[in-house]
Amino acid sequence: MARELPAEVKEKFQDYREEYRELIEGMNSRQEGLYSALIFLVKFSLLAAPFYIVLGTGWELEGLRAWNAHASAYILEIIGIDASSTGSFVLTGDMVLDVTWDSTAWKSAAVFIGLILASPGRLGAKMKGILLGIPILLGVNLLRISSMVYAVRVLGLDYEFIHTFLWRWGLTVAVLASWLLWWYRTDISRRIRKIGRL
Repeated sequence: MARELPAEVKEKFQDYREEYRELIEGMNSRQEGLYSALIFLVKFSLLAAPFYIVLGTGWELEGLRAWNAHASAYILEIIGIDASSTGSFVLTGDMVLDVTWDSTAWKSAAVFIGLILASPGRLGAKMKGILLGIPILLGVNLLRISSMVYAVRVLGLDYEFIHTFLWRWGLTVAVLASWLLWWYRTDISRRIRKIGRL
């Protein structure tokens, strides 16, 4: 059976609540913006905990690596490059590409999920954004792997340049663009709903 809080604790809590309400209501637009940014950063930092646990433990999902290798080999076959996969390796000509855990876009997906969940908004809209955004990021990652093989095999470009400068930043841009697109769409729909209530 739950015990009721003592009267002085309830009173203190009520005082803090009123002080907090006065503080929030007394903010100007710049202070509100800074407060919102602070709340976003705190939420995002807390949501990053699982990310760091995965990094710290060295845990990997071998099936995701193998799926990326298989799907990339399939895409290469479609565009006319003889390729196959075994485990997490893509084999094409004399080139063997190991799809490492970092090459599966799991970090991009984790950051994307953290950005959406830390943002203000309804949970339903956040879940929609995650369910739409993750497949897009996985697709971009497959394009990244396939295009790197294509660039090296067909165009003769340097693998390190393509990997480090073009596609590492390309995936970062894809994450930010997906999040901003989600933010823009939900922010617009929030404004429309607010106008509808006036």
